Amino acid sequence: MSRLLRTGLNAGEAAPMAVVGGEGVYFHLSDGRKLIDGSNTGGGLGHRHPAMVEAIRRAADTPVVNEGWTWVGREQAADDLMTTAFKGEEDWVGAVRFCISGSEANDMALSLC
Repeated sequence: MSRLLRTGLNAGEAAPMAVVGGEGVYFHLSDGRKLIDGSNTGGGLGHRHPAMVEAIRRAADTPVVNEGWTWVGREQAADDLMTTAFKGEEDWVGAVRFCISGSEANDMALSLC
């Protein structure tokens, strides 16, 4: 007997559907079936998109450091954010500040207000 309290689409079933994989817009189930992922859990690119898999591999090869340390991944992310989100607005956008949590980001936003 499982100690998992199930919720959602499979709540109450004697033998719930078990997702064992996914690709594109599909979930792969333990019984071999493929179902369209209508839950939007795969994100905009879908499950196992090659670009996402490669980005995760690159991130896994990057050292994990404390907030206080500067490292190339953070510097590159700040540059990428500025280029993507603020292209043409560089004259008034000064810098990027990454936060460790949503609470920290909210505190900073309130402080800036």
